[in-house]
Amino acid sequence: MAKVYEIKQDLVQLEQYLEENPDMEEVVKDTIESLEGEFEDKINNILLAVKNYEKEAEAFKSESNRLKELAASSEKQAKRLLEYADYACKLMGKTKFTTTHFKVSYRKGSEVVDISPDAEIPLAFTRVKTEPMKTELKKFLKEGNEIPGISLVRKPDSLVVN
Repeated sequence: MAKVYEIKQDLVQLEQYLEENPDMEEVVKDTIESLEGEFEDKINNILLAVKNYEKEAEAFKSESNRLKELAASSEKQAKRLLEYADYACKLMGKTKFTTTHFKVSYRKGSEVVDISPDAEIPLAFTRVKTEPMKTELKKFLKEGNEIPGISLVRKPDSLVVN
């Protein structure tokens, strides 16, 4: 099967040939229809490959989700066992010792700031994030206004396949 650019080149050559030889219209039109059919077959095959890759990606995502769930389960089990080991060490009064494979000890907890939901935080201890309001900017620019460094740009057209 020819490549798309080859089909396009052939169509351009046939159109030029037809301009030079109008009496060959029937033969050339059949060939043009054949090339257009070949092009449509090519696009059909490409879109079938797209669907195949999309299904493959879906399967990978599904497997990824399954593996994430297994990982989360293992992490929970590890956390539960660590909590149990902590409980057991505290129960036995053991704060520092060595086993065959591990050194076990306790580290002093770090200090953190705990903010209750009803606390009033002084402005000196807050930060404000500034971000552009793109919807309002678009409306402002569409009204004919200008702002240096800001412009409306149209994204490229996208192919729709149903």
